[in-house]
Amino acid sequence: METVWELSWRIYLAAPVLVFGIAALFIGVRREVGGLLTPITQPGKNLKTMRGFRVAVLGLALAGVAVAWIWQIPAVLAASLVIGFEETIESSIVIYALKSEEALER
Repeated sequence: METVWELSWRIYLAAPVLVFGIAALFIGVRREVGGLLTPITQPGKNLKTMRGFRVAVLGLALAGVAVAWIWQIPAVLAASLVIGFEETIESSIVIYALKSEEALER
């Protein structure tokens, strides 16, 4: 693991991860804003918002991992992995609950 962390050409491996993470972040934020702008009377508003939030958090976590790898900051790597994992699990549970609620309403 040390050899991968300390590669002299790690920028070439981390750059696509960073680009993908930033792209996912922007896509997630756009979806989240789209969900927030949905009229409150329309069903599925919260589900759209949470799906966008989950994508945004995953993108932010990937970007954080790439930045930590490029600049060799283990604390940022740990924080990105832990926060990204926890928020993904949490938002997945919320999405499951919202889907179940929507199915019960039908």
